[in-house]
Amino acid sequence: MVAPSLLHDVRDAGYPVSERTVSRVLQQWGLRSLRLHSKAARKFKHNIDTDIHHHIAPNTLDRQFNPDKPNTTWVTDITYIKTGEGGLYLSVIIDYNRIRRHSANGWISPEQYE
Repeated sequence: MVAPSLLHDVRDAGYPVSERTVSRVLQQWGLRSLRLHSKAARKFKHNIDTDIHHHIAPNTLDRQFNPDKPNTTWVTDITYIKTGEGGLYLSVIIDYNRIRRHSANGWISPEQYE
């Protein structure tokens, strides 16, 4: 069974797929979709230092989300993905522009990092 939010995200990305198709692709890739129940969600704890401000980058974008040309505004994010064999970090670099909004330009996997 595929989590409804995952199916919704895939369809929003422009892929007219069924739940069965998404489930089959996940199975081929060795992945599975999890639903977070309230008990599982409570297990997550934030690691907040007393001085959190040294982790925050300056706001150079200043909420100007409409650059006129590509390659002028880049954003990035990093997330931790828990797998059956441990975990890995995924960091995506995105060129944020009017022409192709949210187009991912690159990522790094553990194999590339080592």
